[in-house]
Amino acid sequence: MPFKPPVSIVWLKRDLRLQDHAALNAALQAKWPVLLLYVFEPILLEETHCSERHWTFVKQSLSDLNQQLQPYQTCVLSCQGDFLTVLASLQSHLEVKGLYSHQETGLLVTYQRDLRLRSYCRKQQLPWKEYLQQGVFRGMTHRKEWLPRWEQLMNLPLLPFEAKARDFFPKTKINTLQSIGKTISLATEKHPLR
Repeated sequence: MPFKPPVSIVWLKRDLRLQDHAALNAALQAKWPVLLLYVFEPILLEETHCSERHWTFVKQSLSDLNQQLQPYQTCVLSCQGDFLTVLASLQSHLEVKGLYSHQETGLLVTYQRDLRLRSYCRKQQLPWKEYLQQGVFRGMTHRKEWLPRWEQLMNLPLLPFEAKARDFFPKTKINTLQSIGKTISLATEKHPLR
């Protein structure tokens, strides 16, 4: 059986930043090389709540992140496809030690995807750790406890980004993973009003 490099995957969604990123911070603490992943999912590309302006912002944010990551000799693996299919493909190339992300709220399609992913992770015995980044708490049956929980979350100290190149899965190896999903260009057109 061929050697599969061990990694922690940080699944980026609406959190395209390095500073104050709980999922990234936790993955870095896990001591496995961190692979940053963004997947342009058809369920969102076809979603009426998202426009071309939205995807331009995402692409520009990913490009900016890749510039910030140059000193760490890594980049964000960006591809297009169904998230579970992309994850399974990554697992055929890598030994995924854990999946880290922020909890996403707002759209039914992403909630349904997360339920499927939770089931998949259980079957694969793949730890998936989600972190809150806003004041939405899933499963609350009343608002009595909402305000204290919100205040506690919002008053947490900001998490600094502290890492070294050895903490990340290297860009040279990321380039060999481009076949796991449809390659997507991060180039955007300049718009005179933006």
